[in-house]
Amino acid sequence: MYSGVAIGFSSFTYHDNSINDVKFEGSGPAYKLILASSRFYLSKHFGLGAIISISGYSYKNGIISNKYGDLIDFEITGNGTQLAFMLSYKW
Repeated sequence: MYSGVAIGFSSFTYHDNSINDVKFEGSGPAYKLILASSRFYLSKHFGLGAIISISGYSYKNGIISNKYGDLIDFEITGNGTQLAFMLSYKW
């Protein structure tokens, strides 16, 4: 079992398919706090794992644009808890 912290940079771009051709763009700092994670090898190469983590992001410089040249500033932040299961292969 292990835990840890990751701090970095995140960005996203979203294009909607409406007639106005709206595009959302944002970037900013992000973090992930791994509360508990484990990996168990079932054989020499294959394993199963699970992870419980909390992550978050903050896009303070977001821009919404459309085909008419309109620009709107926006800020979006988020966080959440994640539970993930994994299948792994070791070379």
